[in-house]
Amino acid sequence: MQEITNIIQAFHAPNPTSIHKADENSFTPTFVAVGSMNVSAVHKLIELGVAEDLASYMKFDAARAAGYNYDVRPGVRRDVVTR
Repeated sequence: MQEITNIIQAFHAPNPTSIHKADENSFTPTFVAVGSMNVSAVHKLIELGVAEDLASYMKFDAARAAGYNYDVRPGVRRDVVTR
């Protein structure tokens, strides 16, 4: 798993905000790492500062469990939920 952490670091070094940016499907690196259960990638991303991203996903899970539609995509207001 060292390879994925090296790739993450290589993208982060020249552009530290890259670890927070979503792809064309609105998935952030954190979302992909957590969704694929890649512990090494998650640890590296946490080391580089994605704690806020993780907090957004935890809010999403809690809201979804309560029956709310909580959108965590970048650019979507996080204070608005619908039931």
